[in-house]
Amino acid sequence: MGVKCTPSTTKLIQAALTKIAKVYYFDPESRNTRDISHLDPSASEITEAGWGGLTELSGKLADLVADTVAGDRVP
Repeated sequence: MGVKCTPSTTKLIQAALTKIAKVYYFDPESRNTRDISHLDPSASEITEAGWGGLTELSGKLADLVADTVAGDRVP
């Protein structure tokens, strides 16, 4: 499935390429935000290294799926 090359899509893509994307982490305890746009896995700040909790959540979900599938198997 692809996007048709029309004047509208070309204009949209050209505009998107001029933008700068930013990623912010909201700390629910301090109620502050931090710019973690670099999303650097080797960053000293855990929120940036863990992509704002995304890697931890995806790991937990993968474990949950694996445990569920393993429970459905008959030895």
